Amino acid sequence: MTPIQVIYNYLDSLHFEYEAGKYWYGINATWTGPDGSTQPSPILQMRLLEEEKAQPNQRMLLIKTVSAGSGTRFTSDPVFVFAVMGKAGEPPIFAETYAELLYAALLRFDESGCVISTKPVGRIGGPYKQASGRCIYDMEFIISVDSGIMV
Repeated sequence: MTPIQVIYNYLDSLHFEYEAGKYWYGINATWTGPDGSTQPSPILQMRLLEEEKAQPNQRMLLIKTVSAGSGTRFTSDPVFVFAVMGKAGEPPIFAETYAELLYAALLRFDESGCVISTKPVGRIGGPYKQASGRCIYDMEFIISVDSGIMV
């Protein structure tokens, strides 16, 4: 599995209470939003943002590698960006809440598959507004990866 797949599987396996009586059961599942309504999972895009493939009433999550990073001959440390985009024209509360959930989950990541660890580059950025009217929150994490190179 690629590092993106390992991270995606981890995020999709989550099950935790993020507020009293409000649960998140994985990145690809519906969940109860900050306003108490059921929220569909965002459209997932990996490696390339193609906003035109999502309807204005759909939310999106982008996970992509933004740099190869450094490392040793045994590990590499690419930087990944996670960007949460709300519906066109909606207030930023969904994107902000979802980004905070992702950030907290990535801080708790423990070694799995080829991914050794995750480390935030900074805090969550945003909201940024796209020309389409979508609000975006993003974050970057250094993802330490076992390169599989043995001497």
